[in-house]
Amino acid sequence: MSFESALNQGRLEEARAILDDLEHSRDPGGLWLPECYADLAQAFDRRGQHDEAIALMDGAIERGWGGRPDPRSDIAEFHLRAGRSVEAARIWAELKIEDPDDVWLYNAAGLLLQRGR
Repeated sequence: MSFESALNQGRLEEARAILDDLEHSRDPGGLWLPECYADLAQAFDRRGQHDEAIALMDGAIERGWGGRPDPRSDIAEFHLRAGRSVEAARIWAELKIEDPDDVWLYNAAGLLLQRGR
């Protein structure tokens, strides 16, 4: 089974195992592993497994995942959905200090806070 198939079928543990195996192979099969770990993190979050999502997004960032807003904003979002609004606010405050001109950060945080998670 491929990573994409496992992810699409909601077989998240199997998808994680595939990524872990691909990480140690010479050929990741055309996949960019940082993005795959970030996609897997989002899937775990949708399932309500926020701590798993946080760990996977941390791993995606360590492997080179980036963008705007900073992917740590996703981690703040996962904390918010887990009911840890103080932790989410702390992360967003740190990101604001690091890049006060990142309008995408304000957009992401504002939309989430407006929705109430």
